[in-house]
Order: sequence, then structure tokens, then C-alpha cells
Amino acid sequence: MRENDELTSIRPLIAIEPAESALEIFQNEVLRPILKYQQELWKSILLGEDFLKNALSSGKTQSEKWRMVMKLATKNPSLKYQWVGMVTGLMTNEEFSYYYRNKKELDKRIMSMLAQRFVDSH
Repeated sequence: MRENDELTSIRPLIAIEPAESALEIFQNEVLRPILKYQQELWKSILLGEDFLKNALSSGKTQSEKWRMVMKLATKNPSLKYQWVGMVTGLMTNEEFSYYYRNKKELDKRIMSMLAQRFVDSH
């Protein structure tokens, strides 16, 4: 059994933006802290991709880099599933249940936030 306190206690505290919809609240209270916690790990995975190494060294704009990260995930579904798994693996049972009911929308948000975090750090 997964203990909620153990999973939530490892998440870093972040400033949470006001949200109106349940999806935004979930994004801000669950996804953002998990993404921040995993940042170094998935950044090392991304930097291992030759496609992105070339993109980063070629002086691309922030939006071009973001599109390249998203393109990489589209062209390489196993990488996308790995990224999503790195996030969902740190969810409580209740959080995962909510995620699973809203999987399509939340997967898009996860990918977009990962791409943005990567671009912002380079």
C-alpha cells in the first residue's frame, strides 16, 4: 500500500497559482511539485537525446526549443510514456485515480510543462 504522507512529503513546496477548474488545481497542487522533484532526472534523460543536443547548440529560440521537445515526444512514444510514468509513479492512489479519469488532458499538460521546464533551464 502506498502511503499518502510518504509520497506527498518528498514533493518540494512551490508557489501555487490560483486556479478555478479541478484540472488546474490538480496541475498546480500535484503535477507541478512532482515535476520539480523529478527535474534533474528527466533533464538528464532529455540531454541524452542527440536530437535535443543539436537543437540546444544551434541557437534556437525558446519557442523553437519547446516545439522540438514536443516533437521528440511525439516521434518517440516510449519517451513520452517514460516521462508520464515518472510523474504518475509519484502520485498517491487517489491522485492516480483522478489522473486516470482525466488522462488525455493531463498527459498533454504534463508534456507541455516538461517541455517548458526544460526550455526555461537552457
